[in-house]
Amino acid sequence: MEIDRLVGSDGKLVTVKLDSEVAGDGAKSLDELVGGEVASGEGAGWWSITAVGETSAFASVLENGELFWDDGSLVPESGDACAFLEESEKADIQSFSIDFNKNEIDVTTLSDKVKRYRSGKTDMTGGLEGLTTLDVTDAAGYVINNFIKVIRQSASGTIIKNDVDGSPIYIKGVIQKSTDKGEKEAFIWAKVIILSSSLGASGEDAQNFSSSFRIAPGDPDPTLYIREAA
Repeated sequence: MEIDRLVGSDGKLVTVKLDSEVAGDGAKSLDELVGGEVASGEGAGWWSITAVGETSAFASVLENGELFWDDGSLVPESGDACAFLEESEKADIQSFSIDFNKNEIDVTTLSDKVKRYRSGKTDMTGGLEGLTTLDVTDAAGYVINNFIKVIRQSASGTIIKNDVDGSPIYIKGVIQKSTDKGEKEAFIWAKVIILSSSLGASGEDAQNFSSSFRIAPGDPDPTLYIREAA
C-alpha cells in the first residue's frame, strides 16, 4: 500500500559526493560508462546533469545541475554528461528540519485603505539534531570537522589528520525513504553550509549534538524530488 501520510521514521539524512563525470557517446549506457556490463545495474541510481548536448537523451524539462534517477540503461548522447550521486546515510541523525520563509515588504501608499505587501526572496534555514557517534559525527568534512581539525590514531599507530574543512556539503533530506514498487521516494536536494555545531556530555544523558545550516552559493537550487518506484 502506498505511503502518503508521512511520519518521522519515514525519513533519513544522506550526505552526497558527486562521482567523476561521465560523458555520453550515443552508444554506451550508464551501466557501461561506470565500467559495468550492459543491464548490470551498476549505473542505477540518482545522477546530476553536468552538461546537456544539442541532441540530448535527458528529459527535455531538466536543466544543468538537476537530478534524475535511472536503472542504468539510459544511453547519453554525445555532448551529454552527468555525475553519479555517491550517498552516505548519516546514522547519527535523530531529526532534521528545513524552514522556509519570505520577507514582507511594505508597499503601502497613501491612497490605500489597508496595508499592502509584497514578498521578498525565499530564505531557507535548516537544523540537524543527532547522537554523537564516533567515526560518523567526526567524519571528514562533516559537522565537527567543519570547525575543528580531527586527528585519528589507529591501534597500529597509523595517524590520519583531517584539517578543518568548511566546504559546502550536498545533502538529501529524505522525507520518504521507501523505494519499494509503487511507493514514492521523496527528498529535498540542496548544497548547504554548516554554521554551527556542538559537543558535550552531561550526567547519564545521551551525548547529543545540534547543528544549523544555510543554503550555500551556486548550483543546485534547493529542489524537492519525488520518484515513483517501478
